[in-house]
Amino acid sequence: MQNMQELLSRALPFWSKLKESQKDLLVACSRMVKYPRGATVHRCGDDCLGIIYVKKGILRILLSSEEGRELTMFRLKEGELYMLSAACVIRHIDFDVHFESETPSELLVISCLGFDELFRNNTDVKCFALESANRVFGQIISMLQQSLFMGFDKRLALYLLDELGEGNDTRIATTHERIAKNIGSAREVVTRTLKKFSDEGAVELQRGAIIVVDREKLKKHFAS
Repeated sequence: MQNMQELLSRALPFWSKLKESQKDLLVACSRMVKYPRGATVHRCGDDCLGIIYVKKGILRILLSSEEGRELTMFRLKEGELYMLSAACVIRHIDFDVHFESETPSELLVISCLGFDELFRNNTDVKCFALESANRVFGQIISMLQQSLFMGFDKRLALYLLDELGEGNDTRIATTHERIAKNIGSAREVVTRTLKKFSDEGAVELQRGAIIVVDREKLKKHFAS
């Protein structure tokens, strides 16, 4: 129980403002779940999942079509909290997406039963939940703007730079198929554009990986 309390205190910014009885309720309604890489955490149409906190790993949040096409909305990384997985509690929000464990993941899941009680009776919890929902919708709008209005060269260059992050690593372990799924395109289009980047000296293509040779050349695609 003590370990669960410590984890909840790290996951929930409003933890210190809760009454002891409310903290006990959350502890009783929380559980740890582990998923292997590629596992489905939640499907469209499933029952409301609850609040998700990523203790370890990465989750991919995506939309999928009946034809099997996918578009990654955003990712949840270690230490991040996701409220819209409890949309059944946050009224008037109808947002149903697919969750996939992109890496082996360990999640803290707070059931809707416990969260609903706090959401209805605690102003701090309600404000935090709605602010979190607004931030997520902002991310979604940004992604949709890129998908609808940005040329594919720019989208792919931005994706590769985001995958690298701010570190010194130059290797991205991925496949053309996975990139296509993440940015909502066809594998053939990804392969053709990566070949173009390779010919320009921006990347080096390897089996199961892409080496970014020159970040500045990728940035020129994004900035142009």
